[in-house]
Order: sequence, then structure tokens, then C-alpha cells
Amino acid sequence: MKKLTKAFLIIIKKKIDSLNRKLSIIPVLLLIISLSAQAQKWELAKNEDGIKVYTRKVEGRSVKSYKAKAVINAPINKVYFIYTDLKSYQRVMQDQSEIELLEKNNNRYILYSKMDMPWPADDRDMVSETEIEKKDNGQIIIRSKCLKNRLAPKKDYVRIKDCWEIVTLTPVGNDKVEIQIEGLFDVGGSLPGWIVNMFLVDGPFDTIGNIKKIVE
Repeated sequence: MKKLTKAFLIIIKKKIDSLNRKLSIIPVLLLIISLSAQAQKWELAKNEDGIKVYTRKVEGRSVKSYKAKAVINAPINKVYFIYTDLKSYQRVMQDQSEIELLEKNNNRYILYSKMDMPWPADDRDMVSETEIEKKDNGQIIIRSKCLKNRLAPKKDYVRIKDCWEIVTLTPVGNDKVEIQIEGLFDVGGSLPGWIVNMFLVDGPFDTIGNIKKIVE
């Protein structure tokens, strides 16, 4: 009976030791999760004229993602028109020297656009696909992404192949709409990520600023 009791105690001790080892890992895992969450936290990069722009590091990427928010004093349909009317869209995206509609089908369309880049960088071009979703609560979501192989590369232009953007329009009162622009835009080519990040904030900030000038 004593031998049986001793053997039983040894088994219990092994179980407890195993449990203690597993429990000792939990603080380490929590620390890793905490550090990961901090690394992906949005950081306020600019706050002017009622427009806030945030940036965030993306794991495995040298280029940061961005998010811009503001309230625009205009009806949501007026702001939405900017994204569906080509001439108005070009007034907002002033860095794009040329915009061409390649295809349109209901709430989906494909654009080809050229972008002027500051010297000595080469000018860029891209093909983007946009889909529009209108929700029952009045919210409008505009999702865009770059298409890699829609058109053959063109001479003197570096093709942008890695980008996405989500524009969310939310009515927040009488003739007011909250706009949020979130995305990632890698211009490609030989430009290092730290240089791209230097100009990252200006894009969404100017976009919202131009919309406000047109509709307010």
C-alpha cells in the first residue's frame, strides 16, 4: 500500500510540475501579445483644419498604413458624388495628372491613372478597381485596390502594384458626414520605405481638404 501511495504521489508531482511550466509561459505570451498590439497602434501624425491623420506600422512591411478622419459640412450624397464623377474625382486627386475610366459595371469600376512624382523619382501609374457598398443605415463604403496585371507596363512609368484603400462615409447629422480614409500605398520602384513614409500623411490629408473646399 505504501509503494502504491508513493507511486501515486510521484505522478501527482509530475502533473503539478508540468502545469507550473505551462503557467510560467503565460506571462511571456501576454508580453508578446502586448508588444505586438503596441507595435500596431495608430499614432496621430497630423491634426489640422479638423482633419486627423494617423499612421501605423505593418508587420513585415517598410511602408506604414494610414487613416484619416474628419467631419464634412455637406450631405453625404454630395461627398459621394466626388468619388463617382470622374471630373470631380480629378479635382480631389490633384497629384494624378491623368485619370481614365477603363470599365464600369453598376457599383464597380476600373480606373487607369498617372501620378506626377517629385524629381528625381520616376512618375508612377496604376490600375485600380473600386467597389461601392451602400448600407441600409445610410453609410457608404468605397473599397479600392491596385490590379497588378490589368494593363501592360508603359514606358517612362513605374507601375504601382501594391495598394488598397477603404473610404467610409457615415451621416452624422443634418447635412454632415464623417469621412474616414484608411489604406496602404506602396509606390514601388527603388524608393525606400522611410522616404515613402515621409510623404504618407499628405495624401489623405490633401484628399479630405480638397473635398471640403469643393462641397462646403
